[in-house]
Amino acid sequence: MKRITFIFVITFSLMFVCELFAQSIPGTINYQGVLKDGSGIIVSNGDYDFIFRIYNIESGGSALWTETKLVSVTDGIFATQLGSITPINLPFDAAYWLGISISGGTEMMPRI
Repeated sequence: MKRITFIFVITFSLMFVCELFAQSIPGTINYQGVLKDGSGIIVSNGDYDFIFRIYNIESGGSALWTETKLVSVTDGIFATQLGSITPINLPFDAAYWLGISISGGTEMMPRI
């Protein structure tokens, strides 16, 4: 009887620990890309103001999440962590689209 109780306690404890770790989903997404101008030419090195938005529809609608940040671009390449300033608190139980605007310009189309 003690053995059954011991196995039950261990099994329950493992399930409880797994449930605790499952709740700590990170609120960030790593994102990288190449930045080019309207003519397809890689932009100059420097820091650019990016606005990232997450939507639940491919075009139109209101953003579910927004983050504005200064991102360094070298040889056209940039990398950033979305959610590092404003955590992404979305359930991710459906498809989402990422919209990007740079230096106050219009949002690039199509959304990713």
